[in-house]
Amino acid sequence: MKDLTVTKNEPIDFDGKLQKRQELVKFLENKLSNLVAELETKEYPVNGDVSFAEGILEFIETKAEWKFTEAMGIIESKNQLSDIVSKMHADKDAQFAVNNLLLEAIYYFLTKATGTGVKDAESYYRLLRPILDALGQAKNDREIKNQIEKDLGTLQSAIDNGAASELEDEMIAEMELEMEADLNIVSLN
Repeated sequence: MKDLTVTKNEPIDFDGKLQKRQELVKFLENKLSNLVAELETKEYPVNGDVSFAEGILEFIETKAEWKFTEAMGIIESKNQLSDIVSKMHADKDAQFAVNNLLLEAIYYFLTKATGTGVKDAESYYRLLRPILDALGQAKNDREIKNQIEKDLGTLQSAIDNGAASELEDEMIAEMELEMEADLNIVSLN
């Protein structure tokens, strides 16, 4: 009679690449963890001097529209911007740089702004343009994070389901090159 005991689902090495997939999963998990930790504290430079930072602060203090619990966002944004402006006054070489959350808040409140005429539009655009540029940098970081998460999910799915996607071999080759490059950088230090 055949043994019908249920065993734990072990990954199946259907093509001889299970170990390589498992190594790459660990590599990607570490890479993702490091990136998430970096992004939590990363500040994005905003192209502008202290007068620009003061302009953003003034906008938040006097012109930003809010509803209900957005009041907390306005208050926190104002507090953080006040600290940044103070530091910029104290250190003349200080660059206007903000974390992702503050950057998103500033952008959000700028998107709600309205005005009339060219003078308002020009004034608004001088505030918006540098924020959009910095937001683009933050978006690139999010896209890198999202791609790592996607690649990690693809590999984990291949391990769990015992099937490879069409793009997996190419992805494994690219990640092996990246893993080797990272190892070479570490060995040089």
